[in-house]
Amino acid sequence: MNDSNTVLFRCTECDHTTTDVASLHAHCEKHRGYTRFGIQIPFTRTSAGDFNALMEYTDVLRVEDTTKISLKDIDRLTDESGGEDE
Repeated sequence: MNDSNTVLFRCTECDHTTTDVASLHAHCEKHRGYTRFGIQIPFTRTSAGDFNALMEYTDVLRVEDTTKISLKDIDRLTDESGGEDE
């Protein structure tokens, strides 16, 4: 099955993968820091994310083939990976 409309977003620092680019960028903030000095400060309405800088931490992967799996397979994959990432 070819599902060329589906993409995954992967963090280049730790391979965290998701289907939601906004979620990935929130994750990537912990790798890049919020200030030019690399100091992480709380994210507020006035501290807008830098999309271009966050894209440097983002691999975009197109799903070219899919395989149907059972719920047991999902449990096994989760156990092998040590649970879900943050």
